[in-house]
Amino acid sequence: MWERIRLVQVHFERGVARLEADDLDLAWDEFSEALKHAPRGDGEVHGVVHAFRARVATERRDWQVVIDETTAAVHHDPTFATAYALRGTAHVEKGDFDLAIADLTEALRRGAEAPPILLMRGRARLSKRDHERALADFNAALLVEPGMPLVLLFRGFTYRLLGRWQSAIADFTRAIQCNMEPATAYEARASCWQSLGDFQLAFEDLFNAIALDPNDPIPYARRAECYRLIGEESRALADERRAAELSPDDSQTAVAGGDGTPPRSPSKGSQAT
Repeated sequence: MWERIRLVQVHFERGVARLEADDLDLAWDEFSEALKHAPRGDGEVHGVVHAFRARVATERRDWQVVIDETTAAVHHDPTFATAYALRGTAHVEKGDFDLAIADLTEALRRGAEAPPILLMRGRARLSKRDHERALADFNAALLVEPGMPLVLLFRGFTYRLLGRWQSAIADFTRAIQCNMEPATAYEARASCWQSLGDFQLAFEDLFNAIALDPNDPIPYARRAECYRLIGEESRALADERRAAELSPDDSQTAVAGGDGTPPRSPSKGSQAT
């Protein structure tokens, strides 16, 4: 019995070290070995090891494996807050927002670290167009951890959807100052200046966005809209052509940011763990 426990500990510690070194295949193998030796009746050990295998799958962005591993984790230990948080993150990434909200709410109830969970739940609610509840989650996260850059970015998107342009501009400005996905933040802020009719500031932000990421079609499409609104048709057409070249499959939908939600996937740092 003690030998099995020792082997679990050895393989688990090796797995953690491999995970920290981004050696994901060997990390997975070590955690799998730890599971083989884990005592059958020890639900807590099984839950923790499954959760760490879920972390490996998260790094791989293999969301179905994350869901499978975290489901096994909560089967063995129903009180495991981190497992609910990881599973909720996977559901967000897969677009299963109702399941995500349920898991992330359970993670909060069981004491998981609040700001990243609130950010992820706010993202799920934003994707469901539940703007007011999304805003409440982002505000709650910022109360616990003021100035959290990714929350500011997503709160800015929410304010934009609500037509609260000045509040959105303030959050995008702070995101830019924090260097949080600045190309995205510049384009988003430009859309607010456009809505306010301040095309000079919109153009300044769009030129900055393009300079930072010249292969992103979204700022070109936004700039084309602005050019057309001020009667610069030839420049509008040139930007539309460039946007279409960069996004040939679905250029207008992809580049226009149609419903106002974030046009890109969030950075890895947004994952609730």
